[in-house]
Amino acid sequence: MPFGNSLGIMKLTGAEIKEALEISVKDAPKAFGGFLQVSGIKFTYNSNQVVGQRVKSVEVKEDGVNYVPLVDSKTYVVATNTFTAKGGDGFTVFAKAYSEGRVSEPGYVDWETFTEYVTAQEGKTVSPSLEGRIVNLAN
Repeated sequence: MPFGNSLGIMKLTGAEIKEALEISVKDAPKAFGGFLQVSGIKFTYNSNQVVGQRVKSVEVKEDGVNYVPLVDSKTYVVATNTFTAKGGDGFTVFAKAYSEGRVSEPGYVDWETFTEYVTAQEGKTVSPSLEGRIVNLAN
């Protein structure tokens, strides 16, 4: 949001996810519009390290409860918007997956999905909290 992007569902290897996270933190601690917000994973990085070697750990919540280390060779299903899935903001690793046919587009628009989610919540509100999914070790 706020651009009205459609949902893109990608099949990525753990190594590709880590590569995408490296792109995400390349400008940290400076702001970067392509900084990925994540759910279902948590990762640490060190913004004092050289670009491409910043991501230090990545864990995936495979069973919906417990986090386990990301496996480079394993295939995971990742959701994002189609702008990003097509390589927007420099995510060349996603563009490669898109060009190889590993991205599906079910037709859902981000703001519609968000509106449905909020409407389904008690009191039609959400209560965000810090979960520590993204940690800069340099801080």
